[in-house]
Amino acid sequence: MARRTGGARRGSGFGSRRNRGDARPGFVETATAILLCSALAAAVTWPLAAHPASGVHDGTDTFFNTWLMAWNHEALTSLQNPLDAPIFEGQPDAGGRSDLLLTQTLAAMPLRFAGLGPLAAHNLVLVLSLAFSGLAAYLLARQVGCGRAGALFAGGAFVCLPFFQSHLWHIQLFSAGLSVMALMQAFRIASGSGRGFWLGILVALQCMASLYYLVFLDLAILLYLPWAAKRGGGKALLGTGLWMLAGNAVCIPLLLGHIESAASWQVDTMASADLSALVSPWSSSMLLGSLRPASTLGEIAFWPGLAVVAGALAWVLRRSRKDGMAGGWFLAAAFLLFLAVSSGPTIVFFGRQLGPGPWRLLAGLPGFSSIRLPSRAAFLFLLPVVLAAGRALSGKPVLAFAGIALCLAEVWPGPMPLVDATPERFHGWLAARDFSRIAILPVRADLSDPSYECGNLLGQTLHFTPTVNGYGTSLPGGYAETAEILNTWPSPRADSLLDELGVECLICRGFVPPEADPVWTSGPRPVSAVVLGRRPAGGV
Repeated sequence: MARRTGGARRGSGFGSRRNRGDARPGFVETATAILLCSALAAAVTWPLAAHPASGVHDGTDTFFNTWLMAWNHEALTSLQNPLDAPIFEGQPDAGGRSDLLLTQTLAAMPLRFAGLGPLAAHNLVLVLSLAFSGLAAYLLARQVGCGRAGALFAGGAFVCLPFFQSHLWHIQLFSAGLSVMALMQAFRIASGSGRGFWLGILVALQCMASLYYLVFLDLAILLYLPWAAKRGGGKALLGTGLWMLAGNAVCIPLLLGHIESAASWQVDTMASADLSALVSPWSSSMLLGSLRPASTLGEIAFWPGLAVVAGALAWVLRRSRKDGMAGGWFLAAAFLLFLAVSSGPTIVFFGRQLGPGPWRLLAGLPGFSSIRLPSRAAFLFLLPVVLAAGRALSGKPVLAFAGIALCLAEVWPGPMPLVDATPERFHGWLAARDFSRIAILPVRADLSDPSYECGNLLGQTLHFTPTVNGYGTSLPGGYAETAEILNTWPSPRADSLLDELGVECLICRGFVPPEADPVWTSGPRPVSAVVLGRRPAGGV
């Protein structure tokens, strides 16, 4: 019988067949991982965990996601359709323009029932999602053969990835733990130790959390199918593939609006990531942020941290390959595939365009054509690097925890500056009334100033009065024309359109018409309301 070392069986290669992993950690070990990942998640998002209702990271996407989760909660608890959001009133193609965030809403429900408001629930779920992602990486590390110390390092390092710091305003991109858990379940199905239905559930939950991640997860599972067949035979191949398809099929009713309304991007309008991001710290790092090259632009964070790079190189370059990793060749293939995917349609190196990228082979496929930012797949090539580093640190608890400390020190941004999230006073006035439809003037006709409409949506969480205004990843086809006409109010053309839309109240931001009812002057610009009376709701 082979002797166990560091909680993992010893093998003889990069993807040793003998080193099959399948380690199931005990209660104390799992509790330690939960506490570690939770503490690190709270640290890198400080002070959201301690003061979740005190503000938000930014006034655009965070406001929008807070509103969307609040609307989902309102709809689900009042037996309404969450896909029928009370925005873009009068636009027949209004639905399916953003992530669903239903998984995050379900996670937030206990917090909402406990009395927390939409903002506090959003912030806490964001922190908990990051902690769960770290826990998932820890469990996968144990699955592939990492010892206790190495797996704890992998989980902690995953939480501290600069990738997550680059997406603090995107709660949907903190749901990476669902994809990591789905991959772990695929490993277990192939080894005969896991049940397929859990894979289907995780795929469905990932769909309801992030549509980008659903596409990337499906691609990762398709890549794994040959290894599933090699390890577990035809039964594992069919079980993995069919349960992945089942998870996708469950979500089809939720995706019909997205299929109809999803923006289709031309390949050259999709963002490419400069490969300098591979060696670029994230700009918010207090330790290394000043070293980020100017050529690394946008939400790009491919650098995994000094400790992860050192650990992964130590594992890859060691002469003795006795400490293989279960599924190692698949993880190597995933690293190469998702590095190529994340680079986008053009290979760019320190500002120089070198040529077309492999992404162009995928960009025209269904689903892929709606992905404007392929770099969001980066966590799936960073994951194998983190696991390799964890394998190198297995059985080395002092080095493992020193590595976690280095990961935290390198990424820590300091206390997060928070944006005030107090709704404007007129939303309280609307909450005390029962208008069937409103419009807030001016209406933004494009996405050039998302903070304006996202601020309106944050206030709408107080009343959810249906409004002509709206915000999403893309805008309905007739929305720009509607905005252009309404912004001419009180012109006869605008009055006619208001009648057609059934608008009963106008909120006027920045001006006070003679017929205004209440007027609020406490802010930098006056805001007023004009009650138009009961009108039949229509459409345009």
